[in-house]
Amino acid sequence: MEKRFTVFFLFLLFSLATGACESRHVAERPAIPDTTRPTIVSISPAVGATAVLVNAAVTVTFSEAMNASTVNNTSFLLSSPTGVIAGTVTYDPASNVVTFTPNSV
Repeated sequence: MEKRFTVFFLFLLFSLATGACESRHVAERPAIPDTTRPTIVSISPAVGATAVLVNAAVTVTFSEAMNASTVNNTSFLLSSPTGVIAGTVTYDPASNVVTFTPNSV
């Protein structure tokens, strides 16, 4: 009878110990912060381009995904010598492309 109790007791201790260890290892680890800054891969029309229509859309392609909630008319502005140009900003997360479409002029 003593052997059974000892074996059962050891099995119980082993189960508790491994169960506790597993729960610590399964716990979700905090996300590793992204410390790489995005870069601009391309701009269209190209910087310094001439004879660009005033209603042409401007696209900027980034090297990595952007936080879509931060890509808006406040964070993405197009200006001219006469001031900021009004328009609509959209973001395509599949291609990392921000598009600025000027309002009708």
